[in-house]
Amino acid sequence: MSVRPSVAVGLTTVAIVALLRYEQAAPPAEPAARPVAVAPATAAPKISAAPAHPPVAATAQPASRSRPVVAPVRAAVPASAPASRAPAARTATAPVKTAPAPAATRAAPAPSPRPTTTTYTGQTEDTPYGPVQVEIWVSGGRITDVQALQLPNDTPRSQEISSYAGPQLRQEALQAQSANIDTVSGATYTSDGYRQSLQSALDQAHLP
Repeated sequence: MSVRPSVAVGLTTVAIVALLRYEQAAPPAEPAARPVAVAPATAAPKISAAPAHPPVAATAQPASRSRPVVAPVRAAVPASAPASRAPAARTATAPVKTAPAPAATRAAPAPSPRPTTTTYTGQTEDTPYGPVQVEIWVSGGRITDVQALQLPNDTPRSQEISSYAGPQLRQEALQAQSANIDTVSGATYTSDGYRQSLQSALDQAHLP
């Protein structure tokens, strides 16, 4: 069964009219529900927040911008200081431990001074057979030697007496360390003169 063209046109016209009436009768759609309105809503705070605060930031922080410049300079100074002190302290203590030398002073004791020897000459004593004079050697407060400078020798007998009396009188003087000596037999005058000259020499040496 075929539909006539006139009938089809009439049906189309009726449908169009009905659609127009429906659109007029239906309420308009809300613009907020569209996805296009979401984009300007999120971008709006970024644009409005930027111009609101620049005047306050420009006037409130001019002085605080110069302080951060000093901070990196102070941090760099102590970082290099300990690095240079560490090797210097280790090298300075090494040579101090290698210098002991106490053995040199103990190995050389000072020599004790030797006593000096001094000679004292007694006065000349005259005897009936000739003069008698002696000389003593003193060291450390002791008589170390006695020498007869003069003994009687005018006659052969006097020379003979003096030859044996002199050594005996010397030996007794060294043993007694004084003028208290015995008389040699057969040489009384020579022994007396020997004691007197010996005592005068001891007086000069300040010995008894």
